[in-house]
Amino acid sequence: NGGDRTSGFNVPIEVQHIEGKGRAVIATSFIRKGELIYSGLVNPAEFFSIESFWQYIISIPRELACDALQWVYKQDLGDYDGGTQCTPVICFEMDEGALFNNGDSDSDVNVGCHPMFGDMYPQLCQKQYFSLKDIYPGEELLLDYGYFVSSQAEMLFPPTILGVQNSTKQADSIMHHLIQ
Repeated sequence: NGGDRTSGFNVPIEVQHIEGKGRAVIATSFIRKGELIYSGLVNPAEFFSIESFWQYIISIPRELACDALQWVYKQDLGDYDGGTQCTPVICFEMDEGALFNNGDSDSDVNVGCHPMFGDMYPQLCQKQYFSLKDIYPGEELLLDYGYFVSSQAEMLFPPTILGVQNSTKQADSIMHHLIQ
């Protein structure tokens, strides 16, 4: 999958199940520090209003909707134009990029957008993930979910409006109410 146009991954990966954690993205070859690992520009779903997000959710099969509700996140895309205007969106990746896990500590995080690397891809740092250190085959690729936090996006799309707390049971309950 690394490098094919149906995936945002530019390196070879595989998805594995890790006991007690769930699905995870695993490197299958050596990845040098600074290498572009993932581009969220290939398969993103981005919604600029809560209404458009919910219209999409109720239009897709229930199983896919439950997955989308579990993997959704909010991001401020205002930095794309280099300005300070807030452009909050509701997002999820429509490929294996949705399966990145959060590192438990800063020392665990090995994927992200270091400003030095982001300079090579101007204005797209929020959707380009690079290796922050050398990564060896068999290592899990881990992000810092705190990177996506935006106070403006949180105000416009708080968790209570999305109704999602990363729980399959909650997502299924939401779908049940939306479909009826």
